[in-house]
Amino acid sequence: SGNAKTAMLSQLSLQYYDTANKTDTFNAYEDCVKLGQYAIYTQGNSLSLRMVLGEEEGSLLVPVQLPAFRFDEILSAIDEKDAASLKRYYKLYSLNDAGDKAGEYKDRFKAITSYDIYAVRSITIVEEKRVDAILRKAGYTYETMLEDYALLQVEHKENPARFYLTMVYTLTEDGVEIRIPAEYLAYDSKAYTLYQLSLSPYFGAAFSEAEKDGFVLFPDGSGTLIDFGDTASSSDRMGILTQELYGYDAAMDQDADVDTLLPSRLPVFGLKRGENGYLAVIGEGDALASVTACVGGIYGKYHTAYAGLTYAKKGQIQLEAKPGDNKYDPVYKFDSNAYAGDFAVRYHLIAGGADLPRMAQIYRDELIRQGMAGRGGQSPALMLHTLGGVRYADNVLGIPVIRTAAMTAFDENRAIVEALRAEGVTAVNLQLTGWQKGGLANTHPGKLRVLSELGGEKGLTALRDWCGEEGVGLYPDVDLLFLKTDELLDGFSARNDAVHRIDGRIGGVADFYPSTGLLREITFRTAVSPRIYPRLLEEFFTAYQKRIGGALSLSTVGEYLNSDFKKDNRVNRVQSRQLLREALSGKEAELLLSGCNGWALPYAARITGLPMEGNHIKGTTRSVPFYQMVIHGALPYASTPLNTAADFEEAVLRCVETGSDPAFTVAWKDAEYLKAAGYTGYMMVDYVHLRDKMRQAYEAVSAALSGLETRYITGYNRLTEDVVQVTYEGGVRILVNYGTAAYQ
Repeated sequence: SGNAKTAMLSQLSLQYYDTANKTDTFNAYEDCVKLGQYAIYTQGNSLSLRMVLGEEEGSLLVPVQLPAFRFDEILSAIDEKDAASLKRYYKLYSLNDAGDKAGEYKDRFKAITSYDIYAVRSITIVEEKRVDAILRKAGYTYETMLEDYALLQVEHKENPARFYLTMVYTLTEDGVEIRIPAEYLAYDSKAYTLYQLSLSPYFGAAFSEAEKDGFVLFPDGSGTLIDFGDTASSSDRMGILTQELYGYDAAMDQDADVDTLLPSRLPVFGLKRGENGYLAVIGEGDALASVTACVGGIYGKYHTAYAGLTYAKKGQIQLEAKPGDNKYDPVYKFDSNAYAGDFAVRYHLIAGGADLPRMAQIYRDELIRQGMAGRGGQSPALMLHTLGGVRYADNVLGIPVIRTAAMTAFDENRAIVEALRAEGVTAVNLQLTGWQKGGLANTHPGKLRVLSELGGEKGLTALRDWCGEEGVGLYPDVDLLFLKTDELLDGFSARNDAVHRIDGRIGGVADFYPSTGLLREITFRTAVSPRIYPRLLEEFFTAYQKRIGGALSLSTVGEYLNSDFKKDNRVNRVQSRQLLREALSGKEAELLLSGCNGWALPYAARITGLPMEGNHIKGTTRSVPFYQMVIHGALPYASTPLNTAADFEEAVLRCVETGSDPAFTVAWKDAEYLKAAGYTGYMMVDYVHLRDKMRQAYEAVSAALSGLETRYITGYNRLTEDVVQVTYEGGVRILVNYGTAAYQ
């Protein structure tokens, strides 16, 4: 179609809204190149494509009037040649030398009594482009022009949507970086909101009707492939698949159709065509970015993938309908703290030998340069998430009271490990959850208050010492991003310290009812504002290292990245991530993270809760362990809890395929108190009933993977529909058979 053709010719597209909540889309070909509204500049190994998107006469940056002081500022910022040109294109008007024309000047220039004014002469379109280039070189912007117009009382009669931006292409050692510099992005922000921008949507695209040897790599869950040779018909494909990076933002409304999916935690995507391909890594702007994959068919018959950026998050505001009108037109409110940084994507080109392990190596090398461990794997171990205290309702003589039950006391953690060791499970790591005041219904995250019902601080330090002597990893978990219980006088005020959504409500996260997709309000946890992350983490770390010491789990730090739309104190996701980085900087404790979003990998010593599959979304071909290929041999990691898996035996095989330590969520006591407290997701956690499964999982994974913990994955092949072969450094091959028949 015509739209598909112009999209293929475009280097970018953008979507914007006006003040009436109407939206439109510009693409670089139809709304810029076709109109001749662009210029190309080269410098060294970079090429800059400067564009004006939006058709209108005079759409170039050519102000009709300039105050003399601004004109002088511009002259001081350019060379003599450009200054001479600009003086030819503009004429100075001043009452000081107006003579008998003073009245004419006052009629023509409303601010002439206050300012000397330069007005543009009658110039050609070629000269207009010359003026545009000179002013941009001097740092003059569309926003500055609007300021000057307001100062000089120049009526801006028409205000069409026009966006000034530059794409910078820079050759790198193994490919190209494409960047949208913030300093060259300008538009009338009072009249329009730049919502989203899609970058190079057809970079490296493959024609679906001709090319069958290749795939698109999509980063959801552990990773997903869309195979060019997939025989699925067009009707079986989604067409376009888009997912924001780094999961749910607690400042946004939750959506069961979106937020129950496994997130895309790595800021990457890739494409393979025959033996060649690329891996793209989203750099600046990744915290507000998304990845889109097109799978051919009705969308131009091309396989492709690309990155997008949301500059300003939006929330829907519900307004009352007019009397007798049952229709509710959506009204959007946008984050006034729009992203103001660069947007960059680095394409690492692969000439020959393009495959998943090569793509994983490229991203792993980049992470190592950012500070992730290069070699740090450990022997297979069992990861246990043990549940601590749980609050439940009781009554005494008819009076309702809240009690705390110890699901797994500190000494019971030791008893679990000793019992498992007696059965041959020699390597165990413990993540303690619900060990502070409030238990699983945690309170103020910045205060260190060990539950007395679990054994108190003395019991925790005794467990720490025993684990240290016995080589057991101990990671008490603290949730710094959310709290379940907001107590009076605890130092936390939801009004001041919680995340606020765009409509002013308190932000947070809750579970969904699987059958209805509705939120379970009883599970709602309030999100802590990113503004106080550094203070909270500093307070907690100082107390923890002084009183307890040792490793620590910061599970939600790896899983969530939250905005805050609180009026006059807004934080977008890029700023939130920077605040987390500041909070984590210089902390010496060994950290266990859950998830874990790609930006946080340099801070992690170990990871748990790593998905072993993608989302199996309609139109995709199969899941692949791309995330695990990136970090195996560099960081130890564990699976999601196997006791929640629909098929336990298959889940154990996936641990072997993905190189994952098996994980379980367990409690020493049965689930009666959990049920009473509404924790229906923890019904299968009884240690006694899980003991055999834990031993079986550990034995299977340990037998297959021992000795491979520090080796990178160098090969990954699907030999049949049921058999996968994983190859490690040194040529060691692991075959995983999901079928019932022996592999020949």
